[in-house]
Amino acid sequence: MRRSVVPHAFWWFTLAGGVTRLAYASWRGDPVFVPGQGLRLFVYRRNLMLIRRHRRTAAA
Repeated sequence: MRRSVVPHAFWWFTLAGGVTRLAYASWRGDPVFVPGQGLRLFVYRRNLMLIRRHRRTAAA
């Protein structure tokens, strides 16, 4: 199983920035920016879930 070599905090900060950008895109009503940022948030969340899963299996 592959694991992330990027620090865990990076993904949290990226997720927070992504939520901020999504709020801004929604406020602007940009039809391209909103779905694009939504897909990025999916990737950031997925990476955090993979890191959590790896930590749980490593601890067990």
